[in-house]
Amino acid sequence: MSIKGTDQKLYVGKTESNIISFLGKKTTIVYSELDRIDFSYFRPGRGGGYLDFIDKTGGKKRFSFNHKANKKIHQTIELIKESRPELEITEYHAEDYKFYQCDWFIILTMFFCCMPLGLLLMWRYKKYTLPIRAMMTFLIIALWFPGAYYLSTLQATTPPASSLAQSEITDISPEELITNYEANEVKGDEIYSGKYFRLTGAIGDIGKDILENVYITFKRDEPFAITSVQCYFNDDAEIQKVMDLNSGDNITLVGYCEGKFGNVQIKDCIIEVSNVSVKANTKKSGKDTEGFSTTLTAGHYVVGIDIPIGTYSFFSKKGTGNLYSNNGAINEIFDYENQAGESLKEYGVENFGTEELKNIYLSEGVVVTVTGTQEISAGCDDGLVSSMTNRNQDELEELEIGYGNYGANDNIPSGTYNIIWLEGSGNIISDSANTDNSINEIMGNPDKLDTGNEFDATLNKITDELYIQEFHNFTIEEGDILKIPDIKVRLVPSK
Repeated sequence: MSIKGTDQKLYVGKTESNIISFLGKKTTIVYSELDRIDFSYFRPGRGGGYLDFIDKTGGKKRFSFNHKANKKIHQTIELIKESRPELEITEYHAEDYKFYQCDWFIILTMFFCCMPLGLLLMWRYKKYTLPIRAMMTFLIIALWFPGAYYLSTLQATTPPASSLAQSEITDISPEELITNYEANEVKGDEIYSGKYFRLTGAIGDIGKDILENVYITFKRDEPFAITSVQCYFNDDAEIQKVMDLNSGDNITLVGYCEGKFGNVQIKDCIIEVSNVSVKANTKKSGKDTEGFSTTLTAGHYVVGIDIPIGTYSFFSKKGTGNLYSNNGAINEIFDYENQAGESLKEYGVENFGTEELKNIYLSEGVVVTVTGTQEISAGCDDGLVSSMTNRNQDELEELEIGYGNYGANDNIPSGTYNIIWLEGSGNIISDSANTDNSINEIMGNPDKLDTGNEFDATLNKITDELYIQEFHNFTIEEGDILKIPDIKVRLVPSK
């Protein structure tokens, strides 16, 4: 007798049973080696029934199932009783569940109270199918990140810079400030956090964060540096001054340091001196600019290499995932036709994700990242296409790797690669000090999974929203590790 579970299949015999996992792994349960069996039939509101096989060492193997399997589970219990009448078999009921095991509590905790605890309970008690648990984990983290970001940018009560004496303001270059923070963030906070500074340098980027706060960043001495000094403006008069500035202009401003969150954050800024560059403003004049459009899928895209400098609009074409940039100008969940959002409505989540984002200016060196199955149309009318450069990776060759951990230069030459799925299904994860280079995705091909009659149409739809087959421009550097336990991939050097 075979029984279809939520993410497994159970084959029942007279003396033993076999559990086949989602990925095809076989676990044999020999009745004579069991100490007891705990089980509960499916009941609405609990997320499914279960059958726990517990051996004499205390080890437990769980088989989870839905309401369609209740009758066959009853037959299984009776068959095992015939084989081992002395075996302890205990049925648990809805009233036996603690409040923290109930669906309503887990959903409430994940969305409104304590996201980590809710996720822990969902995985601990195996609520819902494996793909649904993975999808919910991705979506919940994506929902909570903007809130965490907001909390990190809340300003302490400080006096305005205009009321300070000159002796309370320290002159420092943006490069010195960011370099010292990158060398030792703990020491940087001790020296700089909560104090006022005067900074002078060339503007790198001008924009708004996800909360519509106006900021500028300073250009780094390194052309493709990841982090910078990010300066925020609250006063309307100062924001008006920012509107007259352009990337490349020299500026002197005063503000207080709030520490490092990605970039070094300077708040409540006041512009003292601005020297608008005499060069033609190509962004406004259109000189040497042209229209550009492309489709972005999962990967990292460096402005000036993969896409040109310009003012972009983004539109969702397919799938679900995040779109964000390392300078804070973009941080959005994209969800085509609210496909993922529909599954969350029953839990009270409305207006999940977006399908478009407009008028985002991206300067040279900014890294734009797309995650998940999202396909995003990206285009601009003022692209500096002629200024784009190539990666110098002529010495790199294609590699096929899988089922293991790989270190930069030990197993994989340092560089930037497109990752192409070949076989298997599972996570691909990197350990990297630079989060702009990292990857944490599920790779596979739902069309090639040997599901048979194992999964219904809903499950197939969910897996289609989870699995990707390519990831673009993954960079691995000295000290980084790429982990691929369950799949095989090809690494193709990016140009």
